[in-house]
Amino acid sequence: MSFSLRGKHCVITGATGAIGSRIAIAFAQRGSVVTLLSRSAPDARLSLEHQLAPYKPEQDRKDMGDEFPEAHRFMRLDATKTSTFKGFFGSSVGPVDVLVNCAGVSQTSFIKRTSDEDIQNILNTNLQSAILASKYAKMNPHGCIINVSSLMANKNGAGASVYAASKAGLVAFTRALATEYSPRSIRVNALLPGWIASPMWDREFILPFALPKTRFRRLSPMWEESNVNVQPPVLDLKPDIQQQCLKDCPLRRVGQPEEVADAAVFLATNRFANNCVLNLDGGLSAV
Repeated sequence: MSFSLRGKHCVITGATGAIGSRIAIAFAQRGSVVTLLSRSAPDARLSLEHQLAPYKPEQDRKDMGDEFPEAHRFMRLDATKTSTFKGFFGSSVGPVDVLVNCAGVSQTSFIKRTSDEDIQNILNTNLQSAILASKYAKMNPHGCIINVSSLMANKNGAGASVYAASKAGLVAFTRALATEYSPRSIRVNALLPGWIASPMWDREFILPFALPKTRFRRLSPMWEESNVNVQPPVLDLKPDIQQQCLKDCPLRRVGQPEEVADAAVFLATNRFANNCVLNLDGGLSAV
């Protein structure tokens, strides 16, 4: 099969993150023009612009007229401000061949210590932004939507309850929307990355995810109502500690953002891939 995206307009939310940026580069390498949506700082944008510079869009679309972007472009979009999505996708983005919903934020606190504002921020960014982008994007016939969910949609972990709910909701949304959009020849799929090399992996990780459950049970008093002021234990993942964590993963390593991007290319180009929920966790969800 061909993995070409020549002449396609691909829109990616959360485009300056570790996974979103690699998906953008992979799509550009295969001939597409990419519109990158992010609220990130200028430094991240400049870095990605430099990486995209060698890949010029291969445009052969006459059906989209002036609405087809002539070059890769960045647009600022705050995924938490969902009230702006209708106007933004309706007037600024233009027709879309591939939409990748990759905007996301994490959670590192027990539910009792998670503020209502943080709960809303997680749900808005991880779930509602994908729903609204999928609703308001002007998808072309035979287009494709790819939702970037998480291993946490299937594998529990204390200290990430709201995050897990948002990512599980994204999988359910994917399955339902695939049914709704199939009559329009629009495919909807999801990626579920596990541990992926990223600034988050290098910086910190929640202890319950990193240590065996038998050891984690010793921390159970921290969940009691009387101890809600106790913060979840965070593990500084130095190289030796990272190796201990990876013993839980059947492949004994973290994934690379490029490997997630390769899967996104597959879902974007395989015309029969619909309602796929693709695990990319090195087998971690099986143990």
